[in-house]
Order: sequence, then C-alpha cells, then structure tokens
Amino acid sequence: MRDELTSELDSDSWQLNWGALLRTARQVSGLSLNELSAVTGLSKGYLSKLESGHPAAQNPSRATLAALARALPSFRSLAHILDPSLAPITAFATAAPQVPAVVREADGHLEPSPVKLGWRELETLIALITLEEAATTQPATRIALSRAVGRPVAEIEPILDALVRMGVLLRCPGRSHGMPPLYQRAPDFAARTGIARLGDALILAAALLSQSAAAPRKRMP
Repeated sequence: MRDELTSELDSDSWQLNWGALLRTARQVSGLSLNELSAVTGLSKGYLSKLESGHPAAQNPSRATLAALARALPSFRSLAHILDPSLAPITAFATAAPQVPAVVREADGHLEPSPVKLGWRELETLIALITLEEAATTQPATRIALSRAVGRPVAEIEPILDALVRMGVLLRCPGRSHGMPPLYQRAPDFAARTGIARLGDALILAAALLSQSAAAPRKRMP
C-alpha cells in the first residue's frame, strides 16, 4: 500500500489532499467557514486558502493546527500528523479505526479480507458517505461522486468497480430506466472496512497521508 500511496501522493498533491480533509471535517461538524472562523479566531479567507491548498497557506503554524484540532474532532488525527507535538491536544479516547485483516463471509467462514483501501478508495468513500448523510440527499452516482472528489468520471469508475468487487459497496439500478447506477454501502460495510462513521474514514485517510512521500514541512513556532 505504501508503494501505491507514494505514486498517488506527490509533494504537489499533499497540500490539496489534506486541505480537502480539512474541508470535509468542517462539513462533518456542520460548520460554515464563517462559523469555523468565529470558533478558531482564524480569518475566513485564510481558512478558505487552507482548504483549497493555496500556496499562501502551505505552512500552517502550530497555533493554527491546535485551533483547528480543538474545533474539529474529525481533523485531530491529521493535525497530529502535521505536527506530532500536538499529541496532548489531539489524543483520541478510543483506538483509531483499522481495516480488519479478515472478514466473515455469507456462509459464516472467516476469510482473509480482500479490502485494500488506498488514498483514492478512501477519498471516494468519504465522498459517498458525505452524500448519504447530507441533509439534502443527492443520489450517489458516478457523476455525483466524480464532482465531489474533483476527478473525471473515467478515474472514478474503476475505483467504484474495485470497491464493489471487494464487497464494500453495492451497485444498484438507477431510479428510472436509462439512469446511471447508484452506489451505496454494503450491509456489512463497517465490518469490512473498520469505518463505522465518517470520522473513521477521515482518520484512515489521515493515516495514509502520514505515509506520503512528501517531506514534512518545517513547523512554525
């Protein structure tokens, strides 16, 4: 998985990827940029730059990361990765989720897990769970998911196919004839992936980012 991740995450994509996780963590907490600004004391413009991976926000200070970690529980694991000295602030009360090594098949037998979640798979799952849990439900089609992750449909389709083969997702018929298929979590999704809630997926994605080939940036005091 590390070799796969190294090819997926280069130094140019690192900032965009963790910025996307920050945005998702904010959305999971139900906060607008204005509300997060009020909670953290960081300007809305600066928060927007962090989320978009803007060059002007490539080296957030320890104080910035601590403020975000306090305000956004789902962001704490990534904040600790960006600056390990934040451990006392970002500690979790429970163990971080892990993809199970074995799964129980329909006949009751335990088998080695076929589930392999790299960055692209987790990115897609985060988008799907976010769509499913949104106040205004939007069908999780390949088109909706490609828009959510900002990638062409041609890149999303093989990822969705792989997640279906792993038994992680179900591909369902469209809502009417001629409509694209819909994707949803399999009934045993949590048992197969170790992801019981969206925050778990964010933590797993942060752990993958920590293995990136990108060199750690110099922390500001």
